[in-house]
Amino acid sequence: MERFINPFSNRMLQSVDLASMTPEERDRYDESIKIYRDYVNTITDTSHRGRKKEKFEIARNMKAESMLLKVIAKVTGLSPEEIERL
Repeated sequence: MERFINPFSNRMLQSVDLASMTPEERDRYDESIKIYRDYVNTITDTSHRGRKKEKFEIARNMKAESMLLKVIAKVTGLSPEEIERL
């Protein structure tokens, strides 16, 4: 009997009995977990890069308005060195 293992279901992850799986089921389960973790890491990394890019854009605009470096750093969370390079 084939079972579909959905790694997105937290409840299923908590109740899965790995010891009762056949080697083939365990391989499919392990692969589905790997795919899920890769997906989560990709989304997290992409989101982080997008936020960083947005901070640079905001800092660039603030710098163009001649705002103080100290204020730009406080608002954006960027270092003064990062802002000076803009």
